[in-house]
Amino acid sequence: MLSETAVRQASGDRGEPHWLLERRLEAVRAYHKLSWPVEAAELVAPCADVDRAASARIKTEAEAQSQGLVFMTLQEGLKAHPRLIEKHLGSVVAVDFDKAAALNMAGWSDGIVIYVPRGLEVSLPLQADLGTGGGAFQRTLIVADEGSSVHYLEGCSAPVGSPAALQAPVVELRALPGARIRFTTLQDWPRRVVNLAVKRARADAGASIDWVDANLGSRLTVKRPGVVLAGKGARGRVRSFGFAGAGQRLELGAEFIVEAPETEAELDLRCVAMDGGEVSSGVMVQGRAVRAQVKSEAFLLDEASRFHAETAQGVVAQSRTSRPTADQLSYLMTRGFDRRQAVALLAGGFLAPFARELPLEYSVEFLRLVDLALEPEPS
Repeated sequence: MLSETAVRQASGDRGEPHWLLERRLEAVRAYHKLSWPVEAAELVAPCADVDRAASARIKTEAEAQSQGLVFMTLQEGLKAHPRLIEKHLGSVVAVDFDKAAALNMAGWSDGIVIYVPRGLEVSLPLQADLGTGGGAFQRTLIVADEGSSVHYLEGCSAPVGSPAALQAPVVELRALPGARIRFTTLQDWPRRVVNLAVKRARADAGASIDWVDANLGSRLTVKRPGVVLAGKGARGRVRSFGFAGAGQRLELGAEFIVEAPETEAELDLRCVAMDGGEVSSGVMVQGRAVRAQVKSEAFLLDEASRFHAETAQGVVAQSRTSRPTADQLSYLMTRGFDRRQAVALLAGGFLAPFARELPLEYSVEFLRLVDLALEPEPS
């Protein structure tokens, strides 16, 4: 059970600074006051604890690190760059943002920190694999200084025997004036997992944030990446994909908080559902006027699957639902494909625009995972 006593003990065992312990204890108190989102309340385990077994595998880029790039685990960052972590950890996602965020701040054991110095353009994507050690509350912090740019690739999965059924990761991005951050996630959780991810960014004047997100595997995913458009000319873009099969539900979308003029916001969502899978898409825009583009498309492989799109008041949105037609399937089957192969080909064509948003190795893996998801359930 999550308690101040357990948090004090875990923090002491790791030798964490006093300021971090105080934030963790504040998060414990917030956790016990908050409620789970309605869509997750019946699925989330009734108890939570501190995360004692997390791991992160980092692929370093030596040239950029020689120019001042910081890329390490969060626990390493606490020792090597304590002032950086103290200043930015929790600055975008407050401890009481929601129950999952409070649980994460109280219980995380490790994660990733990236700092990109002023003017540095990191030429190759940075990569890390999270979740391989069973940790449920990974935390990622990326700070891009003025005029810098970085692309981060995150792979999320869990071994078959992992006990963690609840995943509550938090990602915080901070783009200073003129900086660019692109954050790409490819998740493939086991079917038992409930994934309540909190992903928020703050973009200063002329800065841009790009979220690229692929969601497969879990029985429930609630994920709506957010961007605070804090400076003039800031831009936020969310490109999201979801796959839902039997017994799976996805709550996807985006949130934009507008604090400055001449800002832009964009959501482009594509999803595939089969065997009664359910997907919903929503966008929220708060604050001043913003140039917003919202597009959501669903490819439903049977009549039992469902897609629902909601948009913020005053936002012009495009929403489209399609299904494989009898003519399409007949044509492909006369060319030697069986029905499953024909459906997979049509789904692949539908997903091609999203796959092109991914680096080559991630695109290949993404299409492979979708093809596996289209396989019929074993009888």
